[in-house]
Amino acid sequence: MSRNNGGAGIDSWSWGVGRGISAEGNISDGIILREGYTLTESTSRGNGGVGINSFSWGVGRGITSEGNASDGFVLGAGSELIECTSRGNGSLGVRVIDDNSPAKTSNCVSEGNGLDGFKVGAGSTVTGCVARSNGTTGDGAGIRVMGSGSRIEGNQVLLNDWGITLSGSGNLVIRNSASGNTSGNYYIASGNAAGPVASTLDVATTTNPNANFEY
Repeated sequence: MSRNNGGAGIDSWSWGVGRGISAEGNISDGIILREGYTLTESTSRGNGGVGINSFSWGVGRGITSEGNASDGFVLGAGSELIECTSRGNGSLGVRVIDDNSPAKTSNCVSEGNGLDGFKVGAGSTVTGCVARSNGTTGDGAGIRVMGSGSRIEGNQVLLNDWGITLSGSGNLVIRNSASGNTSGNYYIASGNAAGPVASTLDVATTTNPNANFEY
């Protein structure tokens, strides 16, 4: 465990492997993952910066990042996040380092964060994730997609300011479900490939296997 340090809690080396690491109450980021690092079954909590700050091609599995002052997870280009939880962080739950960098996020939960639950760059995938009650301090979407070439599939977005929003074009949005997002369940700009949005009344009758649902 790394606790109450004056800077970052843990700063890893490139292409290493870590398991069962904990960083709490550090002044800066909790855990910094250098290029190609793989981290599993770890926790970053109550740090003054980002919970988990990953450089390019990092892999995270089974990690919890909660109560950090900034973002829960920052993903470098080519990084992958699997079965992780981001909860109650001050800014974004999970974000890709810039709008042009791709990353993969699957079977993760992002809830109660200050802004967006997931914010991803061009060429990313978000599959099987849950985004709930994000936007506690500002305008937050469950999933916000920047740029083009991303696939957003099989996610659940609940009780955020916005559900799923796409401002670019050339993305694929299918088989998602959305409910109770106060500003709108879906905002999908023109030029994207999206399954039709089926409302509560349509659920029993829709035959499109790629439909998105709102209820």
